[in-house]
Amino acid sequence: MLFFLSLFLQEAKAVPQSLSQQGRLLESNGAPVNGTHNLTFRIFESPSASDALWTESLSLYFDNGYYTATLGSNGNNPIPSDLLSTPQLYLELQLNGDTPFLPRQMLNSAVYSRRAGIANSIDGGSVDASEILVGGTLVIDSSGAWIGPTMSLSWNDLSDVPAGFSDGIDNDTQLSEAEVESFVSNDPIDLALGSSVDAKPIVTQETPCSDGQILIYDFASAGWSCGEDKDTNTQLSAEEIVSLLTNQALDLAQGTTIGGSTPLTQSSEIPWSALSDVPNGLDDGDNDTTTPDWNDIQNIPADIADGDAQGLDLQCQDGEILTANGGLWECSPFNTLLDADSDGALTWNDCDDTDPLIGNQSLDGDCDGTLTGDDCDDSDSNSTIVSDDNDCDGFLSSNAGGDDCDDTNDAVGSQSSDEDCDGALTVDDCDDTNDQLGAQSLDADCDGYVTSEDCDDTNPSAFNNNGITENCAAQSCLEIYENGLSNGDGNYYLDNNGVLVYTCDMTGGGWTVITTEDFSGGSNGWDGSTTSCGSYGTILGGYGQFGQGASTDKSFSVPFDHSQYEVTFDYIKIDTWDGESGYAYVDGNQVWSKVGLHAGSNQCGSGNGEEIWNTLVSGNHSDSTLTLRFSSSLNQSSTDESWGVDNIVIKIK
Repeated sequence: MLFFLSLFLQEAKAVPQSLSQQGRLLESNGAPVNGTHNLTFRIFESPSASDALWTESLSLYFDNGYYTATLGSNGNNPIPSDLLSTPQLYLELQLNGDTPFLPRQMLNSAVYSRRAGIANSIDGGSVDASEILVGGTLVIDSSGAWIGPTMSLSWNDLSDVPAGFSDGIDNDTQLSEAEVESFVSNDPIDLALGSSVDAKPIVTQETPCSDGQILIYDFASAGWSCGEDKDTNTQLSAEEIVSLLTNQALDLAQGTTIGGSTPLTQSSEIPWSALSDVPNGLDDGDNDTTTPDWNDIQNIPADIADGDAQGLDLQCQDGEILTANGGLWECSPFNTLLDADSDGALTWNDCDDTDPLIGNQSLDGDCDGTLTGDDCDDSDSNSTIVSDDNDCDGFLSSNAGGDDCDDTNDAVGSQSSDEDCDGALTVDDCDDTNDQLGAQSLDADCDGYVTSEDCDDTNPSAFNNNGITENCAAQSCLEIYENGLSNGDGNYYLDNNGVLVYTCDMTGGGWTVITTEDFSGGSNGWDGSTTSCGSYGTILGGYGQFGQGASTDKSFSVPFDHSQYEVTFDYIKIDTWDGESGYAYVDGNQVWSKVGLHAGSNQCGSGNGEEIWNTLVSGNHSDSTLTLRFSSSLNQSSTDESWGVDNIVIKIK
């Protein structure tokens, strides 16, 4: 493989840490290398050295053999600056896994030297240094502090000197207000005799007072001194005594009298005979003022008026007892208290002690005549019995004339309220003739998927992530196809870090369509322009556009996980070709070619040579991008021989 190499340094005003390199690679037969390939660069110190000083591998795109690379641009693998100080360096290239190219190429400098060496001067810009030395002496250390010799300055060289110092003499003896306040606030002062505060004299004392002393003013000396409180007046006046008695409670001593008489208290006792004006009814001392005299009572019943203390005029036989019957007392044998109907069930446990046919409540809890063992609910006399309602759901079996859907399952009701016997009542059943569709309260759109499991319970066509609505978006067309949820070719909602609408090719087996381009709206990011080509319509390229050396390509994002691709396109041959070929490439790899000859119809060229080649190519693919490229081997101008493309469709799955 031959190659042409041109090397120059990256243009940068600082010492470059990367190199720009361009070249062209040709096959051994002279054909240029095309597409994406891996190119490895190695720098050696001699043409034959075995150990590389620096290595980098790059994935580059080759167009007609030409490529451009920037070496050392990866921050994790820069070209070391000390490497560039090596007098002679040699560059070795290796394409993919082929043998490295020989001989190695010497690196030549261009625009700037490979290493700037030592700068003799700095003009403009900024300096970033760890320390600065002058004549070998450190003057600014790593912290940015000046540590050089002390500079001698003249007073006359200073600018902005305050007015009070401009004459060079410190003769300002006037304190400012702030300075005075600071002195008074922070330090004690000794005021002169006669000092005052707000024109009022300050009370002072030469020595401190002792505990219990107070300041006493002496009019004779017109001064203050320490002394004792000498108020010895301890005699209360009559008014003061009255005030004390009026405003405070007193605890009088035992034996105290008022006007010679002993005062009454809560604990005082007085004989009943000493009381006067006692009310009638209390004077007999029995504390009862409401009980009348027997002779004063009127309308006394005859049984009581005889005074024998018996309220009933009834004579019972020996062994009989009084019993109430209908609000009247009567004599009855004693055994009627235990079992009145003589059915063997004691009164308190008999469902009806007047009917010997209704028995013991312990055997028939609700006293409905059905024994507990055959009663569906022995606490409800209206409940059904097991022999008629085996599952005791309240609906009689068909044998008992009822319509229970399943008399062995109490969760299933009667056909009158649930025709299809699916457990959903008719009023709430999505379809009461279809037991596969349940209650609408649990499945709002009645699609057979309950609300908690339905991705969109408002649309019966959307379920199980079948892509019909945004809420039921699938991961890919293939997922819908493989789950048996396809509704045929068309648009589906797919979710790949965001829900979008994609076209799915279900007829072909679940392909996701990445792009469909017919160039009716322009070239849409492809190289070249569109033209009209007769009955073929608008195409990319065409007569006067794509001829010798022309190519067009475009990269597409593939947002879904996939393992295969399929591309269909129309390749249009224009005018008569002389055995030249048309080519198609996917990610730099040739996937199709076809030889063109003298054949076709007149559509848009200069003669009868137009043909449309409907093409399908496919292969393995898993990258997140797919680059599609078209070219030809034409060797004449686009007005003599040309080509174009149309109706490009890219699918993945």
